[in-house]
Amino acid sequence: MSDGTLRLERVWSGLGIGGQGEGWQIEVDGQRVGTLATREVVEVAVPPGPHKVQLRSGRYRSPERAFEVGENETADFTCHGPRYWPLALASLFKPDLWISLHQR
Repeated sequence: MSDGTLRLERVWSGLGIGGQGEGWQIEVDGQRVGTLATREVVEVAVPPGPHKVQLRSGRYRSPERAFEVGENETADFTCHGPRYWPLALASLFKPDLWISLHQR
């Protein structure tokens, strides 16, 4: 049986705040599997089936996103930090607003 692939692309947020140079931790099914730097693409092998992915940076995080891959399939996500100051401010109270994570 062949694995599937989780592909994450981190794009620049545009605000230039919040540690744009820091690597974000990648978690798949609650396990840390790597880090993702600004303007970097990371591919992680995952077994076929349903999974959950989340990114973390200190106390900040993305919402947890569910995805499913089959053999030799790719689940493709893009992510970025806050692009507007109101969202950055709101993330002080709701830390899962800091990192946006969306499946393509």
